[in-house]
Amino acid sequence: MVTSATQNYQVTITVSNETLEGLSAGGFSLCALKAIATTAGGGQPVLWRVTKQFANSMAIQWSSQVQAYISSTGTSVTVTSSIGIDYGQILSVASGELAGGGLAEAMSILNDTTKQYTCGLSYDSGGQPSPIAAFPLYGNMMDAFAPIEQVLLMFTTYPAVPGQVLLRAYAQGLLIDLTPATERAVSFDINSGWSWGGQPWGQTIPPNTLLTPLLIQLAAL
Repeated sequence: MVTSATQNYQVTITVSNETLEGLSAGGFSLCALKAIATTAGGGQPVLWRVTKQFANSMAIQWSSQVQAYISSTGTSVTVTSSIGIDYGQILSVASGELAGGGLAEAMSILNDTTKQYTCGLSYDSGGQPSPIAAFPLYGNMMDAFAPIEQVLLMFTTYPAVPGQVLLRAYAQGLLIDLTPATERAVSFDINSGWSWGGQPWGQTIPPNTLLTPLLIQLAAL
């Protein structure tokens, strides 16, 4: 079984005063999306973090503790229920309870009803669940997931809302790999884009890139 020890992660973003002024005056948002591995088809990435609060140094933080969520909505996910889940556990939609006996390298959600839902993994954000992707969960089916410690950052003027499905990049993004590291430091310039020292853990993502193949990885968990 995959280790379930809690690990904390952080990406620090620095910007110049000129860029800071441009971001604030231009109505930009800093958006974060996160990668996920799954056995389920039809999934779509969801805006995980969105903020308009800028500073010369900003941090995106999260831990390895995740939740399984259920929703009755699709393109803009409103979480109906969520619960902390670990590897090898299964969440029952009917009872809302966790059980063991699931895939050792995954977190599973079992729809033991005949109603269709949306489901996936989420993180706690100020006491509220913040989904990272949305997957169809049909009646009498089970979806399995595993978080991937990769995050996509993007400053954009697109009207972004947390929980909203986002299918393509509307500005240059930076895909950051935090395996096996727990911290990364990057910078952003409003004209020249992202910088990270050219290290192999970073990859620029051009505007108009389709995000589903980038952030949702089908896997035999």
